[in-house]
Amino acid sequence: MQAASPQTAAARIQDVMKVTDHRARYDMMAMLFNARASVGVQHVADALLATLSEKPVDMSLLHLILQQGRADINALDGQILQKAVQNPDPKVLDTVLSIGKQNVDTIPRCLDGLAPLPSTDNKAWKLGVILSKSARKLDLNSMLVREVQSLVQDSSDKSSMSTLSTLKKLLECGADPNAYQARPLCTAVAAAREPLVDIMFNCEKSPTPASLAVALPHALSISDPMNRLAFTKTLVEAGALPREVNRALGHAIGHFTSDFALVSTLASSADASDGEALALAVSKESPEILDLLLSRTKHTIEIRNSCLDTAMKITDWTSRLAICSRLAKAGVSPQAASNALLIAARDGDLELGDVLIAHGASISTNDGQAIIEACRGGSVEVLDVLLRSNVDVQKLTLERGFQAATEVGDLNKRAMVFERLLKRGVSGEVVDIQLVSAAKSGEAGKEILRVVLAAGADPNYSNGEAVVAATRSAFVGNLELLLGLWHQGSNQKKASPPTLIRALKACWKLSSDIRYQIVEDLFKAGMLATDEVHIALSKAVGEDEPDERLIQLLLDSGASPLTNGCYAMVQAVQGVKASPLKLLLARDISEQDINQIFSGGFTAEKFATWFSPEGFEVAKMLLEKGANGDALSGAMVLVMKNSTDQTESLADQFVELFIEHGVDVDYENGEPLVWAASKANAFWTEKLLTCKPSAQTLSLAFERLFDTARSPDEVLRLFELFSGYRDGEVGLDIMVRSPGSEPILVKAISQYPRSSEVLQTLLDAGFYHDQTTTYRIHDKVDEPEELTVLVWAIAQPQKKVSSNLIKMLIERGANVNFETTISRTTPLMLAIQTRRPDIVKELLIEGANVDVTDAMGRTPLSMATEIGGELSTRMMGNLLAIDQSEDDGSLHNAARELNLAAVTVLVEHGHHPDFPSPLHDGRSALGEVCLNGSNSGALTADREKLMNRVMTFLVKAGSDLSIKSHGKSLLLLCFEASDALATTRVFLKAAMWKDINKPFNHYTDGEYTYSPTMYIKKVMPESDTRDQLLELLQKNRAVDVYYANSGDQPDDAIGLPADMEVEERERRARLRRIMLESEDHAIALARRKEVANVEREIWENKAEIEDARRRKLHNEDLMATRHKADLEESLFNSALKRRLSEQHKLTQSSLDRTKAVAAAELKAEETRQQKMLEWETKMNTERASNAQALSSLRVSEREELDRIERGSDERINKRLEAQKKLVETQERLAKRIASVPGGADARRQIGFVEEVN
Repeated sequence: MQAASPQTAAARIQDVMKVTDHRARYDMMAMLFNARASVGVQHVADALLATLSEKPVDMSLLHLILQQGRADINALDGQILQKAVQNPDPKVLDTVLSIGKQNVDTIPRCLDGLAPLPSTDNKAWKLGVILSKSARKLDLNSMLVREVQSLVQDSSDKSSMSTLSTLKKLLECGADPNAYQARPLCTAVAAAREPLVDIMFNCEKSPTPASLAVALPHALSISDPMNRLAFTKTLVEAGALPREVNRALGHAIGHFTSDFALVSTLASSADASDGEALALAVSKESPEILDLLLSRTKHTIEIRNSCLDTAMKITDWTSRLAICSRLAKAGVSPQAASNALLIAARDGDLELGDVLIAHGASISTNDGQAIIEACRGGSVEVLDVLLRSNVDVQKLTLERGFQAATEVGDLNKRAMVFERLLKRGVSGEVVDIQLVSAAKSGEAGKEILRVVLAAGADPNYSNGEAVVAATRSAFVGNLELLLGLWHQGSNQKKASPPTLIRALKACWKLSSDIRYQIVEDLFKAGMLATDEVHIALSKAVGEDEPDERLIQLLLDSGASPLTNGCYAMVQAVQGVKASPLKLLLARDISEQDINQIFSGGFTAEKFATWFSPEGFEVAKMLLEKGANGDALSGAMVLVMKNSTDQTESLADQFVELFIEHGVDVDYENGEPLVWAASKANAFWTEKLLTCKPSAQTLSLAFERLFDTARSPDEVLRLFELFSGYRDGEVGLDIMVRSPGSEPILVKAISQYPRSSEVLQTLLDAGFYHDQTTTYRIHDKVDEPEELTVLVWAIAQPQKKVSSNLIKMLIERGANVNFETTISRTTPLMLAIQTRRPDIVKELLIEGANVDVTDAMGRTPLSMATEIGGELSTRMMGNLLAIDQSEDDGSLHNAARELNLAAVTVLVEHGHHPDFPSPLHDGRSALGEVCLNGSNSGALTADREKLMNRVMTFLVKAGSDLSIKSHGKSLLLLCFEASDALATTRVFLKAAMWKDINKPFNHYTDGEYTYSPTMYIKKVMPESDTRDQLLELLQKNRAVDVYYANSGDQPDDAIGLPADMEVEERERRARLRRIMLESEDHAIALARRKEVANVEREIWENKAEIEDARRRKLHNEDLMATRHKADLEESLFNSALKRRLSEQHKLTQSSLDRTKAVAAAELKAEETRQQKMLEWETKMNTERASNAQALSSLRVSEREELDRIERGSDERINKRLEAQKKLVETQERLAKRIASVPGGADARRQIGFVEEVN
């Protein structure tokens, strides 16, 4: 039987590990290893990991896998070592490390796996096992950090020895608490774990001063004050660096100012000489800490000076006094004390000032800045002290103090400061400028004004800005002080006239009461009546609500209303301000000025303002003052022109007032009377007629009598006024008519088109009945035509003028046959066109001519027939009864309107149905029916019957069906009708069905001939009725005819005449013959092309051969040319080489000379370098000796460290020996327990031992 291979045995290891019987598994695993299953390294490692994962671990199997299987304990990325470390039995880890083969990563991996485990004696024991198996020194610092972090995070008993055993073990084995910037120590201190800190302080490698310094901030971060103090004290007493302690001191002062014990502890060891802690104590306003620092640390005077500057910024005067007193007592420079005195003086802190003066502060320092600061702070008491102590203070200092006092917010204090400085002699611009700010300050600034004005301040400074400011701010009290209108102001400087004028301008936007008071004060102060005062009067009058008190004050003070073109009075008139105007008119005013005022006030632009009851009062005052002239007449015209029914009563008052004061009725060609007549106002007209108008005025006014719509009675009354007026030779002349005006009759009829009484009155008065005017009758005539009143009345649209008025004109003899010049229209034509049969009848009775035509050739009868209907028939009957004119287009109109009765009458009266009427484009009456008979509306069944009857009558009356209009037969005209289908159907039925295919129905356009059907298909545009028309024609036996009149016939030609058909047949045969001949010619051409192609190929071959021969000859010529060029090049190269050789020799000689010079320079440089090297060697020797001495010191230090490490190694070995003995004792104990009779299976208990205390 063949034995299994090692690989097969290794593959079965995993199967064996699944066996639950431990003894059988052990035996099978031993058999596999005997079969060299250990070659499967991976399988063995997996089996080892599975064994370590069991609980409890099968120790016999573990020994077997490690010894016979030679398992790699470092395999599987350290999982095996991880499981061994995590196993609670330290013997498992000891077995793995003892039997297994280690590498460089074994121990570090074990330590990494051990670090996360809870801190117990078991962990410390495992640590001892791991360290005992290491043959080299290990870096335990990182594990120390993790161990401290684990202990800090552990919430169990902090002082338990079992939890601290691992930490102690690490420190005993050389772990350094100073590693990683003292991270272990910092972690323990930050967590306030005193046992941990004590252990690290008592270990072999105690914390260094640098580590203590790093841990100090963590101690200060402890929240509990007692722990914070205890740990800080421990670190400080252990020897933390004074510089770092000083930094901690600064932090403690900044954040734990009230923890005096902590600050005291830090201050005892801190190096606070840099003054940062002192400055921080000052900024924290803590006198106690300041005393502590000043007593324990010696600071420079500069630091104390700086702290004094900082202390002066403290707002609490009590704290500032306490701190500054201590600093001054400790010693500050006089300059610093003087600077502090400036601030104290500005603040008015007398007590602090006394302290500073007592410790060296001088008032005279900084050019008397102390006085300036006292003024700036408004400290009157301090200023009094300073001024008493320094009698001889410079004026410049006092002026600067005066300027600084302007910053004092309390104006009363500022005034007191000003008063003391002014008494010491301050004067000039610096004082004057204070008037402005004080004047703007209102009631609070009065005291300052009194002080500076009493001291001689000039109110005219800066163009009187102070007076203007007080005025603009409406501070009357301040203004009176500035103007000297107070009991102590008699000796002060007075305000100049320009200043008073500026104040007058500034006060204008104030309230009326304050402004009045200010203006009154200005006049009291001596303001004169200059141009500005006159302008002020104009402004006062021009306000919306004038202040009469102010106007009276200005007038009493000399202001004149007549300046600037009487502007003030014009404003009063334009604003219809009666009360101010009354004040102004109290003065003597010339007639010229009063007329100027009236004309300036009563203007067209201001009409809406003065046309009011107030304006009436103003006008009355001016007229009583003597106003007259054209302005009076112009104002009355404005009143009349703009009067309405609502304002008529007011207008009557104005008119009556103006007439009473002598208005000129003939003003501007009698414009007053003209407007009175135009407005049809009998009251105005009657009043104005009393003013004796001229004849021209009467005529012009009478022409405007009918401009406004009034009742006929009112108009007749006005007419009576005009017609009955007589003043000597002056009276109304009805024959006078101004150029370009409308006739009176036209105006009267336009205004009263239904009133016979008005027209009859005018005609009875003698007005001519045939007056002419111009009017546009027809739209087609662009220019108006001259016509009589009768024509004009008939031509009015919508029968505006009543028939009674027209009949009255006719009865009075109006020309009934008047004919216009352009359109040649007569009254009868217009009466027909306006559909007025009564007027037509009246005109015919009066002899109106019927046999006339207008410019378009129309007769009255044709016009009547165009109207259609019963009305047309009535007017035709009247016209035919008077005259029997023939062939004037009337029949065509009647036929178009399908008026069978009119058509019958007209034919009976001699009108020919085929007359080519020029009014109808030369068509016959039947052609007019065919084309336009359906234009009047949709062809209903009744209208179709009527059209059929009209067409039948015309045909029977002799109408010729073959007559064409513009080349189109009557049937083709039907196609162009509005209702083409119905018209064609009626015409075919009436007459054309018989002659539908006759030649006269064909249409020729010069090139082709079309039958009616082909005309519809090819000539007529597309329409909705096209197909229906074709169907209708086909039903009436229409035949298609379409052919060319000459030349070739189209492909779709049809219905050709016989001769044309023969010609077309011959033409087609000829075309066939030509086509065959063309094909034969094309075949011959193709054959010739083939022959030509063959000949071309032969010539191309010959040309190719000739080209090859020529290329060969050309190549031979090129070879000869190249050979010649090569020869010439070789000769040139030889000559070039000779020249280069000569040049090389010259260059070489030059180089030799240069090298000789360079060698000499190089030798000199080497000499210099040699000397430099010697000096460097000497210096390096000294450096080497120094480095050697330093190295010897480091070697001695290293030897000392080695000695310490050897002592540590000896201690570790002793511990390992003791550990080993303990393990052996435990093994013996375990064997005795296992050999007890009745005990459990010994093999299953291997490796599982309970801890025995």
